[in-house]
Amino acid sequence: MIKKAVLLTLLMTVFVYGCGYKMAVTGTKAAFKIYPASIENVSKEANIDHLFENEVKSYFSSINALAPQSTADYVGYVTLTGVSSSAAVKLTSGQTATFDLYATLNITVKDKAGNDIFVKSLGSSVTYNQTSSLSASVSNRNNAIKQAVRDALETFRYEFENR
Repeated sequence: MIKKAVLLTLLMTVFVYGCGYKMAVTGTKAAFKIYPASIENVSKEANIDHLFENEVKSYFSSINALAPQSTADYVGYVTLTGVSSSAAVKLTSGQTATFDLYATLNITVKDKAGNDIFVKSLGSSVTYNQTSSLSASVSNRNNAIKQAVRDALETFRYEFENR
């Protein structure tokens, strides 16, 4: 009976990791402290500079990684380089009801000596709804941008902590 349980556990482990599944980082505390020296929006997306900056700082703060330069382990540079949308679902009337939004971030992390230790472009996509209300559609799009940024930063955290 014990042999079957061990064999089943081993097979499930091979299956789960073999299919590309990765464990999500769910701990509240990051294994690093970072000072974001630069948070910049160079995408063509207008009027989201503060939204982007606030989301980056909020994410690092939520995982206890945000630190002043004097106590940080690393210095980070986060740049939003692109935001694009494409129609995902079109109604029979020809109107688009759902969009896929894709955001790309360039993230550079330097150690205290100024050496690059992590340089990568990360992207994330989120689906959002467009409604007949302009204000609701803008809100949905802004929420999608925030979620895409957060998802890309979560990927960064996973890759950075597991490098």
